[in-house]
Amino acid sequence: SILLPSLGRIRDQAAATKCLANMKQIGTAFTMYVNDNKGAMPYVVPDNFWKPWSARFYGSDPAPTATAPAAHQINNVHRHLMKYLGGQIRNSPPQTNGNLVTLNSQIYRCPSAVDYVFSVDYRPFEFSNTNYTFNGVMMRRKTTDIRKSAAFIIASEGRYAWSVSAMRPYPVANAATWPTADLSTLEYRQWIWHESGVGAGFNRILNLTLHRKNEAGNVLYLDGHAATRDYRDVRASDFGLTDSANPGQGLERDTFAQILADPIRTYRAKLR
Repeated sequence: SILLPSLGRIRDQAAATKCLANMKQIGTAFTMYVNDNKGAMPYVVPDNFWKPWSARFYGSDPAPTATAPAAHQINNVHRHLMKYLGGQIRNSPPQTNGNLVTLNSQIYRCPSAVDYVFSVDYRPFEFSNTNYTFNGVMMRRKTTDIRKSAAFIIASEGRYAWSVSAMRPYPVANAATWPTADLSTLEYRQWIWHESGVGAGFNRILNLTLHRKNEAGNVLYLDGHAATRDYRDVRASDFGLTDSANPGQGLERDTFAQILADPIRTYRAKLR
């Protein structure tokens, strides 16, 4: 009984270290993608089934038929980076009519992550299994748009492993308007991911709380370095957000407390 707390801390520290290594590999892949795409950061193809901030790993949109081929494969940030991390395409896997990328779960998932089991639509399975979310502020932008790459969080880890590529914060725009939305006026929400009703004990903050007894989480920055951050010390500005243009909405100095009080609070992007 005396050793159990120490063993628990050692296991958590080992998982956090492995997770940091994962994020550094993802950061390297991110840099390679940017270099191959003239400074453009990875994007999400709007998915009419999900939303521009949460795309499936698998299938096509719309679904292919004998007389109407798919308009495009559904793309997301995880999928764009996978080719730099040793990913593969499998044909006709279960649960889809199209091709899909096989994720390397050892890179895209922290050992401490918990399977999301509260909805069949989100449960991870062999082909899509990750607890890392990317920053929606970066979509449709270039790295030159970001003033301080060492202070701009591009990815953070969540408590749950999902079957979708989620974005947090995400743009307040639907799939139809997202591709042409005016980025200078677009608002974003949920840099702290707060959800209710997903299970006893896990119904407050879902990201940045996987380590140190649910008080810290790992994040990846645009310059490629990764770090463990206490969720209480993170601000909206760390995700490239600033004051909303709408009265009574988010401020760049907001902490987790403001999101817990108002989960749909919105912010404007703070760029050059």
